[in-house]
Amino acid sequence: MIRALLTTAGPVTKKELAARVGRGISRPLSRLLERGLVREFVPTDGPATPAPPPPDWASVVPESGSALLFGGLQASDYPGLIGKHETALLLAPEILAAKELHRFLLPHFPRAELYHSGLSEGDKGRIWEQVRAGTAKIVVGTRSAVFLPFPDLDLVLVEREEDRGYKQSDMLPYYHARALARRRGKTVLLASPAPAVETYHQAMAGEIALVHPPQPSREVERVCVDMRKESGVVTRPLAEGIAQVLDAGRKGIVVVPRRGYFQAVACKNCGEILRCPSCGTPLVYAARRAQLVCRVCGRAYPSFTCPSCGGRALRFLGTGAERVKAELHALFPSARVALIDAEAVRRRPGIDLTGVLSREAELVVGTPIIAKGTALPEIGIAAAVGIDAILAASDFRAGERTYQLLANLSTRLTAGRLIVQTRYPTHYAITAALAGDYVRFYSQELESRRAFSYPPFSHLARIILPPRQEAALKSALREFPVEFLGPSSPPGRGGKELFLIKAPNSLSLQEACRAAKQAIPKAEIDIDPERI
Repeated sequence: MIRALLTTAGPVTKKELAARVGRGISRPLSRLLERGLVREFVPTDGPATPAPPPPDWASVVPESGSALLFGGLQASDYPGLIGKHETALLLAPEILAAKELHRFLLPHFPRAELYHSGLSEGDKGRIWEQVRAGTAKIVVGTRSAVFLPFPDLDLVLVEREEDRGYKQSDMLPYYHARALARRRGKTVLLASPAPAVETYHQAMAGEIALVHPPQPSREVERVCVDMRKESGVVTRPLAEGIAQVLDAGRKGIVVVPRRGYFQAVACKNCGEILRCPSCGTPLVYAARRAQLVCRVCGRAYPSFTCPSCGGRALRFLGTGAERVKAELHALFPSARVALIDAEAVRRRPGIDLTGVLSREAELVVGTPIIAKGTALPEIGIAAAVGIDAILAASDFRAGERTYQLLANLSTRLTAGRLIVQTRYPTHYAITAALAGDYVRFYSQELESRRAFSYPPFSHLARIILPPRQEAALKSALREFPVEFLGPSSPPGRGGKELFLIKAPNSLSLQEACRAAKQAIPKAEIDIDPERI
């Protein structure tokens, strides 16, 4: 079979391959697909639109310093970008995205290594030592790879640089891989179709170079479904779009912001959101186990009493990925429906979207991790369900997160339909994303940030204090030009208090935080937090 594939010019259908081999091909072909030696795809209807020629990266990208590659990269861009550099580190925000990027690179760089937290300690140690010795020259990894001991690092490429997965904020030390990357490489490239507002502002101010890589022609129909006029988890326009794609022999993906069956569980009596008594994370309902579970610490609660009023009646809120999967399975019983979320990645370390679409399912439901990556021609429809949970979050970055999710999701399509279900069809983050108008989004977002003095027009720190320490904090910071927001009570933190501190510049913020730590040693301080 390998000989037959190597002697074939261009793609070959399964029927043609079986005729040439002369025997069953299903089992050996599956093994080749699993190892990434061959790739399966579904051709789009009509003649393919030729991709633009890759640019002369040597003349486009600066030899040193930082640059924003606004618009994102195609798979064909990586060889040219990396080729002129002896050593390169490519960062991806999630393990799933890192695996996909590594797979794209292997045909061009067979010795490229993959480094992430899911590897065994032995594999991580082997790669670490090879990097130190200079024998591993190209590495793809998640945020922890930024610490690999390259003796001399020519290029660092941060894919989807806006993703908050680059910030470690759940344990000390707090760090942002994007910020560290800009200190490590001679050339640092920040790539994204929807960069962070702060990065965009820096590029427009000339603090970093701005590069617009050529983009392929996309024939994408963008549809907004107004949930004030529609009902159901899977609306009629979405169901009809999926049916058309399946009839054409193509695939579909549906992104849902939250795992589980519902987004949250509340007490029916008092409305209190039920949280894990151990870590304070909102509990979700696991339909298969018929239990409330915590997705952070893993605890399960077969029965639960509301801590506020003692009620036992529950009310389920919102839509989770598992519920959407169940709805799609009921609507399309002959289609295979798969679920990809963080739990699936942990359970199946080798899972990736391309493999699932080619071998296991016609429809894939997933959390936002499946929206990050290059275009897959077999995808005919991409949908966003339940995104109002992001837009309505109590976070000044809510609009930005919504726009970035939709912009990233649209890059998964070469030709097809993008469908967004929302109760806020006129919000500028959604209208700009559907129109592909980044100027409109960033101008309005920056105007809002300026009005309320949020980054990039200020610098933030999140400070969590033991109870009754507000007076001590304000006393320690009274000599610094900072603004206080709070206190609020972070859930599951035993009565601790959360403050946001705004400062006009980074130096003032760092000095204020240093003074706060000296005055209150138990203070937990996160500078430039990604999560409020």
